Amino acid sequence: MQAQLAPRRFVVGINAVGIVLIVAPLLDVLLRILPPNPGAVSWRFGALGLLYNFLLLPLVGAAILLGSAVVLRRRGAARGLGAALVVIGALLGVSVLVFALDYLQMRGTIKLEARAGFDVAAGKAIAYAVLLAAATLLLGSGGVSAARIWAAEAARHRGEPVGLVVGQDG
Repeated sequence: MQAQLAPRRFVVGINAVGIVLIVAPLLDVLLRILPPNPGAVSWRFGALGLLYNFLLLPLVGAAILLGSAVVLRRRGAARGLGAALVVIGALLGVSVLVFALDYLQMRGTIKLEARAGFDVAAGKAIAYAVLLAAATLLLGSGGVSAARIWAAEAARHRGEPVGLVVGQDG
């Protein structure tokens, strides 16, 4: 009995780490961008740039949670988290366009001697966001795909007797 509980406790612990990796950086960003002012170009530019710099840890946390769901073949968790990651990845992709437009507007307000540093920082943020969006989309689509494959397997096996020993029927 104890031997069966050990992996379950480990999974609970690893999932807790995944949740902390998601929540803690997002709370940090949220506290830094308050009060919200999405109508201001400078606020949007700063908030998105900050968000891009903090998103790697939440992505690692999501990978831990999704990996746990995949290893344990938890179809609902893999499908739900995978779908959420696909949506988040798409939103990140759209946010890059907003960030790029805000960059162009903000660039005119930057002193000439500071523009090179501004351009490098904005370029880094855009590259980082594109990489994060791509990784998030890939991770999410992998979770959705795994759930879809398991659903097809379950449909094929529905109604067939399943033995306790591999190769043994009912």
